[in-house]
Amino acid sequence: MNIKRKACHLTLALAFVLCPVLGGCGGRGDGVGKESDSDVSRADAGADAGAAADAGSDDAGTDGPTATDGGSDGGAETEPDSGAGPDASIEKPWIKVAPNGRYFMFEDGTPFFPLGTAASGEQLSLDYFGAVAIGGKTVTYDPETLEKRFQDTQANGENFFRIDIEGTGWWQDEDIKALVDAGKIQFLEDPAGTFNEEYATRIDHFIGLAEKYDIYVDLVLIAHTCQLVGLDDNLPFWPYHVSHGGPLNSLGDLVTRADAKALWKKRLQYIVDRWGSSSNIFTWELWNELTGCGGSGSDQIDADWVEEMGKFIRDYEISRYGKAHLVSVSATGYVPATPKAFWVNAGTDIAMHHYYHGVTTLIPRPVDVVLELRKTLKWMHEEIVGYRRPVMENERYVGGKWPESLTAEAEHNVAWTHLASGSSGAGATWAEFPRFTPDTGDRGRGAFVADTHRVMREMLKTVDLTSFDSRNYNDQVTSRTAGIVPTAASDGKRMIGWLLHDNPSDYRVDIVNSVRGASSGERLANQVVVIQGINYWYSFLVQEGIQVDTDPYLAETAALFVKYFGVDQAAAEDLALQMFQDPSGFFGRYRDLLKNLPQQDKVNMAAGLSTLLDRIITDLEALESQHHALEKAYKGHPEVSTTLDFDALCEGGHVVKWIDDVTGNEIETISASGPQVTMATPPFRRHVAFMMTSECP
Repeated sequence: MNIKRKACHLTLALAFVLCPVLGGCGGRGDGVGKESDSDVSRADAGADAGAAADAGSDDAGTDGPTATDGGSDGGAETEPDSGAGPDASIEKPWIKVAPNGRYFMFEDGTPFFPLGTAASGEQLSLDYFGAVAIGGKTVTYDPETLEKRFQDTQANGENFFRIDIEGTGWWQDEDIKALVDAGKIQFLEDPAGTFNEEYATRIDHFIGLAEKYDIYVDLVLIAHTCQLVGLDDNLPFWPYHVSHGGPLNSLGDLVTRADAKALWKKRLQYIVDRWGSSSNIFTWELWNELTGCGGSGSDQIDADWVEEMGKFIRDYEISRYGKAHLVSVSATGYVPATPKAFWVNAGTDIAMHHYYHGVTTLIPRPVDVVLELRKTLKWMHEEIVGYRRPVMENERYVGGKWPESLTAEAEHNVAWTHLASGSSGAGATWAEFPRFTPDTGDRGRGAFVADTHRVMREMLKTVDLTSFDSRNYNDQVTSRTAGIVPTAASDGKRMIGWLLHDNPSDYRVDIVNSVRGASSGERLANQVVVIQGINYWYSFLVQEGIQVDTDPYLAETAALFVKYFGVDQAAAEDLALQMFQDPSGFFGRYRDLLKNLPQQDKVNMAAGLSTLLDRIITDLEALESQHHALEKAYKGHPEVSTTLDFDALCEGGHVVKWIDDVTGNEIETISASGPQVTMATPPFRRHVAFMMTSECP
């Protein structure tokens, strides 16, 4: 083994440094899609008939769909009606699965790696809201809300946006009803089976903005299902409900009833006719969280519906345009009873999932989410899809908007874990538009991942993902220092890797200090994080041998629950105990109980709890001043390094470039050779990225 190390003291433009050693930069030289200011016309690329025919096929030999699959039986025999729609753009290349079955590409061969965020369907209508009453407040929405969002997305170096085609919002029933009655919230069909031209023009506007700013859309073809059932119960507002003359008593009827499915196929035809010509459609997503929000209750029946509808929309597009957009359906979490029925389905092209599993809550945990996610992604790639189709997360929540620094850190870490695990996208955090403070310059949660996505975009310009047949390499890259965790994906010739310093103690102190420094208003708005911070603080005091009497706090908390929630004493005590022992689990129960309270009782309950939490923090401050438990626990995210052992490499030479994953700056380059390489890392804080290129015989 021979190692040569070269330090870099300058900020380097990665596109110039890494491109020659990572297999070139195919197509336009943009590893994640077309440059927004490029003068290269995608319209010139075109696509031959063969490429058009397999636009939705699984080229890597999966048991997924082919362009000639059936599925059109039972469809409505109606003449296509293109409506207004976007300008026809079928000469521009569409997005398809790359030949390796692992990533995406345009038909002209340019790689496409989705970088972006997600929003629920009512957001599509915010340009049309104007001044509205929500939550007892008058809110005025900018008529250019959507355009500003697309401008931000483009400025962030992003290329992807996921949104439902319609939605009810998460507001109170009385607010939703007023918005629907005023025509602020509308639906594509109203009543079911009759298409709403006024609302269709809103979608025209949205797709037109996506084309203007070169953003590729994951369009969910149903109203946001978790608003209809599951997390909320807004199904009676939807025109498909029986109260509006529709066929649905429950959302599951859409899966099981023949008349509902026939109506749905007419809807799919309308969508394809009106918007299917746009090259800026990345994927038609058939259903949001079919395994959690809606469905029949039978995994097999639901999977059969996915296959039927996926084949139907694909076949209809091919008959209409000679090719088809990718089709997907998302599942909640990772482990439905029959996962392959959803993730490897002949009606879909992508194994699409959401990340709300285990430690993901409103509490940001920058280390814990990575330790869980890296294991789960390895399982998905190896056991579920067998490296034969793209795996992509398109919705997550790994912390609320506060504390901002920790939420940004958690989001950053999840995105890098996706990339370094061989996922086909960096995932999409919820990035809803500000509801009560619109047009304040706050870009919302999208700002948390903006810098991360910019760095990834530049780095991926140097990698031809269309030929990167990546496999999980976590077991072949090991750290000799406990607490430094490598995640890596490799195809034997190239490797993308990322190291995380497993240092949860410092992050927990960060949360505690955020709680300590927060105003009462910030604490009131972020009670679940405050409760978690108090729990962490307790644990640090216990480590110092300090006992804290929590019985008075438990009694006072239980009294609040009895007063406002109307539960009996035993149930109130159980809920109070959970609040102090399991804040994540407590939050779900607390949220559900709050939903049923009148507005003033909600305000009073939250205020009473906030007063109690403020007093607990005051008491803990007194103990901290005596014992300095936090000061003793905090190490300040120290600079660390380790030695890595790389196994199962080829016999040739290897070049490793170490990259600051926050700034994108190259740190140093190390050369080595042989099938086993031992290499010291550069010093880093928190995390660092690397890219290896091998010259194999």
